Amino acid sequence: MKYLFVITGVGLGHCTREESIINEILEKDKRARIHIATYGTAYNYFKKKFPLTLISGLEFVDTKTKVNTFKVIKQNLGYIFKYFKNIKTIKNLIEKFNPDIVIVDAQPEGIATAKAMNKKSIFVYNLDLNHIHYKKHFGLYTYFILKSVKFCYKNADKVIIPVLTQTPRIEGKRYYVNPIIRDHPARLRDEFTLMKELGLERRPILVTIGGSKFGMRLVKTIIQAAKYYDEQFIIFGVNVKPLSNNVICLPLKNNFLEYLKISKAVITLAGHSTLSEILFYKKPALVFPITNLLEQYQNTNLIKQYAMVSNLEDISLISFRNLFSEFLKKTESYERKTRELKYIVNGSFQAANLILQEASK
Repeated sequence: MKYLFVITGVGLGHCTREESIINEILEKDKRARIHIATYGTAYNYFKKKFPLTLISGLEFVDTKTKVNTFKVIKQNLGYIFKYFKNIKTIKNLIEKFNPDIVIVDAQPEGIATAKAMNKKSIFVYNLDLNHIHYKKHFGLYTYFILKSVKFCYKNADKVIIPVLTQTPRIEGKRYYVNPIIRDHPARLRDEFTLMKELGLERRPILVTIGGSKFGMRLVKTIIQAAKYYDEQFIIFGVNVKPLSNNVICLPLKNNFLEYLKISKAVITLAGHSTLSEILFYKKPALVFPITNLLEQYQNTNLIKQYAMVSNLEDISLISFRNLFSEFLKKTESYERKTRELKYIVNGSFQAANLILQEASK
């Protein structure tokens, strides 16, 4: 069968989530043909892996600690024209590729076009509008996000919602599945072997901002603070010069999960995919939601019993040192809490089965 994926290009979480689902589909359907329509980070991520079609997407101009809603709206005033251009591009792609099903992650154009062309569609997204746990809105930008997600919920044939700490279940056409991660920890080598292969003598503190620039101030603060701690810090996805020999900066690497498996703890933004992997791997985490980003506040609201949550916008060297020292005292407690979460199968396995079932109808 043929599968068309329409994926947002903002950040890395959406594309790693969909890659995990695609890999499961390829395992189950040996004759599967995959085509992806995307842009931005996801386009670069997938360009050597699958056939691609370039579409347009939202632009985020902020690079510090928060989403400035006014700037986002101003930067994307012309997005309505991009929206209809994307619909035309996806329509031409559907006519040419003729997919059996369209799978959409956060790009409403994909659902709109699939419905207009009478193609089956599935919407994959983690913002659970039926059980929203964080009520505050952040102006016009949040309004548009909620409207587009509601549109997709209404018009897709099925909606797949990966959970964090909620119970997997079915509610009408909404299917709540386990956290979607890139690989199950049981499929990786044991920790002793990984430590040796990665050249590490002690379990590190991982720092990841998921391909985003919003956490750069946090990263720079951690680099300044690292010299005060007898810990090994490994920072992913940044090109910053370390100030002490207990900090290692690495590019985004495909074996991030190997580092995660042997890590002592994680410092991260509140992206859904990163938090999914942290919880699945039972790691204590210090989490900073991006200011004014509704999805990240909802994520932290769901995991606040299992991780320490703080404010990204107010971060400073002194505040971070106080916060991190407190966190180190509580890592064992947070690790015990995460072990109460009983995930057995990767949510990508469940999502792939749902996609195959719908495509086969």
